[in-house]
Amino acid sequence: MKTATFLAGSLCAMALAVGSASAANLLTNPTFETGDLTGWAAYQTNGNATITVLATDNGPSAPGTHNAFLNNQSEADGLTMAQTTPLGSATAGTVYYSYDLKLGQAVNGGVCFVEMFAQNAAGAVIGNAGLKGNYAPATWTTYSGSFTAPAGTDHLTIQFETPTGAVIGTISSMHVDNVLLTQALGSPTLNTTWGGLKALYR
Repeated sequence: MKTATFLAGSLCAMALAVGSASAANLLTNPTFETGDLTGWAAYQTNGNATITVLATDNGPSAPGTHNAFLNNQSEADGLTMAQTTPLGSATAGTVYYSYDLKLGQAVNGGVCFVEMFAQNAAGAVIGNAGLKGNYAPATWTTYSGSFTAPAGTDHLTIQFETPTGAVIGTISSMHVDNVLLTQALGSPTLNTTWGGLKALYR
C-alpha cells in the first residue's frame, strides 16, 4: 500500500513538474484544427493565389487532421500567410520556433520561405531570425530552431511565403502545420495526463 501511495504521489509531482515546464505557444490556431484561418492573415491573394485549410492531411508534430495550404499560381506574386502575436506577448531573449512543412509544387521560379520578426510596441521590426528556406520537402518535415530577440522586443511575427516567378506556368505551393513560437522552455506536447504518465512506467 505504501508503494502504491508513493508511486501515486510521485506521478502527481511529475505531472506538476512537466506541466510547469511546458512551453506556452504564443500563436492562435497553430494547428489549423479550427478548420479555417482563425488567427492568421493572408496577403497577396487573388483567384490564382489562395490559402485554404485542408482536412485531409496533418503534420507529424501534433495529432490532428488539418493543415494550411498556400497555393500560388499567379505570376510574380508574393502569397504570404502571417500571424503577429499580441502586444506585450514577448520580451528580449531567446525565441524558439518549430513548424511542419510539405511541398506542393515549386516550378518555374516558385520558392518557399519562412521569416520571423521581433517587433517593438510600435510595430517596428527590430530583429529577425533571418530568411529560412528555400524549403522543398517532398514529405512532411519538422523544422525548428531559435533566435535572439533584442532589447525592446514587445511582440513577434511569423510568416510563410510562397513567391512565384515572373513567367507563365510558375507555381509555388506549400502545406503548413503545427506552428510553434514561444519564449518558454520545454516541450508543448508533453503528456501531463494520469494515463500518459502511468504509461511511462509500463
